[in-house]
Amino acid sequence: MKSKLFEDFDERAQEVSKYFFLLQNLEQGSIQLAMGNVKHQKVKKIDTELEKTLKATGFLLLYNLIESTIRNAI
Repeated sequence: MKSKLFEDFDERAQEVSKYFFLLQNLEQGSIQLAMGNVKHQKVKKIDTELEKTLKATGFLLLYNLIESTIRNAI
């Protein structure tokens, strides 16, 4: 049986992994962002500044994962 610490870590780590999977697919063009409603959708290309912001957010997610795990371990 896993401890609560490892369960929380695994849950948060999966969330971070999903975020990086999303980033990877956005970067490769496998998925695209569409704006508008069902009848009138416009595909929006992600510019380099937004891409940098999304990557920086990924680093913050990793930091938060580590910080919360250490805090809960104490």
